[in-house]
Amino acid sequence: MAQSSTQTCRLCTEKSGVFYCYECQHALCSICRKRHDIIPARNGHTITNISTVDLAVFGKISHCRTHRKEFLFFCVKCSVFICSRCVISTHKDHYFSGITETVLKVRSRAQLQITEAIPNIQEEVKYHIEQLHVDSKKCIETINCAGIDIQTYIEKTKHIHITEFRDNEILEHQSCESFLRNTTLINERYTRIISELEQILSEKHDLTFHSRYGVIDIDIQNLVGVQAKPPLSKVKSFEKEMFYKDIIEQIQNLTTDAIDGLPSPNNE
Repeated sequence: MAQSSTQTCRLCTEKSGVFYCYECQHALCSICRKRHDIIPARNGHTITNISTVDLAVFGKISHCRTHRKEFLFFCVKCSVFICSRCVISTHKDHYFSGITETVLKVRSRAQLQITEAIPNIQEEVKYHIEQLHVDSKKCIETINCAGIDIQTYIEKTKHIHITEFRDNEILEHQSCESFLRNTTLINERYTRIISELEQILSEKHDLTFHSRYGVIDIDIQNLVGVQAKPPLSKVKSFEKEMFYKDIIEQIQNLTTDAIDGLPSPNNE
């Protein structure tokens, strides 16, 4: 997060710094900013409001630690920023690109990661839960209507069918709720990463942006992908005719058992 700095202007050493030069690495008041800008050697320096600069993150990443010189290029082969002495020494004969050109590609990648749509299937799953309840309730009402047409001894069979639908609804509901909880956690991680990307994209200084993006890119690579939508089981239809058939078969069995229990006419 950007820090508000109370540093004194490095040039006049009297007034509070209002601006910050990334290349010079010091604060400037409004008057000294104008003096700074008219010096040809400082043409192209990155100046920004000091309140937007995170000095703790910036550090000394603008200069080569080996040669103590300002970075001028990006070594494509080694994927590092290099200074003028690096060009003729450790990175001799390597392919170089400009800093702005290199960071522009990384910025584009960060922007793409923000704009890529996160699959949002929660609403569909929530609707499925609601419809699951509606369909289950409808089938239960049908079962109750069928039960009215049958005598008391069929209540046990009716109860079995109702329990099956209710149990299936509970199991499906639990599965959907578990999926929603998992996707919510994943979406929260995506949201946090996107928020951080949006913050660093506001960073004007290329090297500062590249350094901060390198840290958050590790988190991006470790993100767990959004889960695929689970199989959404529908409530199977309930046929009154099949219910009646089951009851009739039970009645036939009861009738057969009753007949078998009757004394034979020859024994009378």
